[in-house]
Formats: sequence, C-alpha cells, structure tokens
Amino acid sequence: MTQNAVQQRISRIITEKKLSINKLANAIGVPNNILYSIFKNGTNPGYETIYKLLDRFKDISAEWFIRGEGNMYKNYSHFDHVGEPIEQYHV
Repeated sequence: MTQNAVQQRISRIITEKKLSINKLANAIGVPNNILYSIFKNGTNPGYETIYKLLDRFKDISAEWFIRGEGNMYKNYSHFDHVGEPIEQYHV
C-alpha cells in the first residue's frame, strides 16, 4: 500500500528528527493509536494532531506539512531574534 501525502510528510519528520512512531506520539502528546491509524488505515490526522505536531516542532513549515508546498523547514534567515523582518540592504 502506498503512503498518502500526509503519511509521507509524517514519515519524513520521523526520519529527520530520528524518532519512532511511539516517540513522535509521546513528543506531541497524542495516543500512539492515532499515528498508527494514519499509517495503517490511511486516515488523515485531525486538527488537534496537526496543531500539536506543528506546535512541538516549530521549525516545521505548516505550509509544507498541510499543503506539501515549499520547504520542510521554515526559513528564518530574513528575521531577527524577535521575529521582525530584517531590512535588506544592497551595496
């Protein structure tokens, strides 16, 4: 059975973060069976699971996770330490 897009992105997070399904479930505070259901039955995660995952891994792009667009990781290069845009100057 091929993985759907959400499964593929969760698999990538598991791989990149060096986790197991159980460790990911623990890290985001959801029961293991929710993640196993996503992989075994192909169910899509609910809002709470998505929220908890993105809240726990703040470096993961919501755009990438939900829509599959852009990079997996947020790009912080244009922001300073408080999240304000840094002015770009050209010499």
